[in-house]
Amino acid sequence: MMSRATLFLIFSVFVCTICRTSDADQVRNHVTVVGLGGMGKAVVKCFAKNGYDVHAWNRGERNRQAIKDLELSNVKIYEEFEKALEQSKIILMHIDAGNDLSKTNKLIKSTSDESAWKEKILIQFSSHMPSDAARQNTLMTSLEGNLVAGALIAVPETICSEAAMILVSASETSSLENTKSALDYLGCVVRFDSDVGLASLANVAIIQALTFGLAGHKMAHLLVEQYGAPVEVIEQYAGLATSVIPSYVEMLYEIVSKSIISKQWHQSYVPSDDVLNMLQMHARFIDEMGIQGDTYLEGYMKCLRKVTIP
Repeated sequence: MMSRATLFLIFSVFVCTICRTSDADQVRNHVTVVGLGGMGKAVVKCFAKNGYDVHAWNRGERNRQAIKDLELSNVKIYEEFEKALEQSKIILMHIDAGNDLSKTNKLIKSTSDESAWKEKILIQFSSHMPSDAARQNTLMTSLEGNLVAGALIAVPETICSEAAMILVSASETSSLENTKSALDYLGCVVRFDSDVGLASLANVAIIQALTFGLAGHKMAHLLVEQYGAPVEVIEQYAGLATSVIPSYVEMLYEIVSKSIISKQWHQSYVPSDDVLNMLQMHARFIDEMGIQGDTYLEGYMKCLRKVTIP
């Protein structure tokens, strides 16, 4: 015959198991994805695959319909931005914002409710450079929200795998901690704390170093040193990025090298707006840092400054 202590232990384990099951059923992970282009669509699919309730918004109907066509039971599409914003604490944004964050700042400020961003965490993956991240961080702080600025060194096909390199930075370490479980699903995540602009800096430096050989490494070092970040931080991850997406790096090399040689876009290749915006952003950042390069670098920079979207 079992003792009273044994019966109590069995009962306790039984009750605890019920409680854990109940809690697991009740607690759902939510994320709002803003921008449903190729990368946004891949992010939606990744979160949905991993059990998140995904709330998605896009200004244009075509991209909203593309998500609807996936027929994912845990994905809801919204026509109103503010409604999508209400659903989650974490908002991941990747929109065609040009080569700065002015469009995204306008969207952030478009909410009718002054407290709409209170205690929210915005993960910003739209193209930007460190000074853009700093300005948006100030805006989010004024709205009592938080910003995690980031960069995706990936193509849509590699999202949700270790082949995607995710760079994120924030001025508050807590924001990085509170988004860790969600971001880890997207790929190999590299986190920089204390300076919200470091992810953007790392993105530019890594792409420079990988794409343009010795000259690119020189430019990356100049950018990092001028910005005031320790070069070792960027070098540590440049090696990791080498194996991430070689096809992406080759594409960038083709665009820029052929532009320098022919002084016009290669006839057989039409680069995407995302790539063009990124190149323009690089040129802005190089100019802002006041970098003066040698003849080879000057040719590259001259090419960048002429980049226009066809």
